[in-house]
Amino acid sequence: FLRAYYYFYLVNLFGPVPLVTTTDYEQNTMLPRATVTDVYKQMVDDLQQAQAVLSDQFMNGSVNSPTTERTRPTKWAAAALLARVYLYMGDYANAATQAGLVLDNSTLFELLPLTDVFLKNSREAIWQLQPTTSFWNTEEAKIFIISPEVGFNQLMNPYYLNPRLVNSPDAEDARFVPGNWIDTVTIEGQLCSYAYKYKVNAINMDITSGTGTELMTEYLMMMRQAEVYLIRAEARAQQGDLSGAIADLDKIRQRAGLPLIADTNPGISQQDLLEAILHERRVELFTEGGHRWFDLKRTGKVNEVMSVETPLKGGTWESREALYPLTQGELQKAPKLEQNPGYPEF
Repeated sequence: FLRAYYYFYLVNLFGPVPLVTTTDYEQNTMLPRATVTDVYKQMVDDLQQAQAVLSDQFMNGSVNSPTTERTRPTKWAAAALLARVYLYMGDYANAATQAGLVLDNSTLFELLPLTDVFLKNSREAIWQLQPTTSFWNTEEAKIFIISPEVGFNQLMNPYYLNPRLVNSPDAEDARFVPGNWIDTVTIEGQLCSYAYKYKVNAINMDITSGTGTELMTEYLMMMRQAEVYLIRAEARAQQGDLSGAIADLDKIRQRAGLPLIADTNPGISQQDLLEAILHERRVELFTEGGHRWFDLKRTGKVNEVMSVETPLKGGTWESREALYPLTQGELQKAPKLEQNPGYPEF
């Protein structure tokens, strides 16, 4: 499971990468890049094996009994990741099937009110990670929450949200009501919006005993139910099952307090529905797992969008930047690796 998860990110960030399936480091350092197709095939194989051996319940550290902690992958996590992999491969039938295993056959998961989604052991969570520092909540809260007590020059993490994201949703969208999934702060007279999915950005100073882990209130969300609905919606729409796609998409819209497409536009075209799903992924999954970046690349929109966005931030977009460069250290350790096009070889 974890190898597939890591390779999903490697191939989407760097393109073709060496396909390592042994522990022989001498052999592995001499591997050339494998094709993207071969890497995806390995992900499918790994996840199918994971489905066969992982539990259908969340297990404790001994892996002998169930727990309320959702920090160890289950066969449902393998199915959810496999659905994502199939979607990226363009295998829409299998993407819909794997998503359905999670959405239709498990009583473990449900969509929750917006303010409950990112709590530890959330029933929307398919897989979470527990913070590694006792007495603290997530690193994501420390990254995204902006304090009004300092100026921009003193901010270690000025990751405020793009106004074009904040202003893009429908006016009724509850996700973008301050205090739900965003919040606002005024710094040096400028109003900024920041991601507020994780809400606790402080050490718990009231702790006097214990390990600290029992007082954590939020865990990092790795995969959740809403993404799986959007995977199946897109897979169904791509296959022409527009009514099924609308039903899945409306699950997410209903939670956000938005009008249902089934009511407002039941005759929506396939192309318009796919655009609506892509938009919903943008406003549902922002600041989670690189989804927006990967969506732009897999749908062929990255150059169109980034050629507009980059100049607004004082830069110039080059299409080579859709893939990250390999570091000098990696190139030196693996002599058969070649740098991504357009970047220096060092």
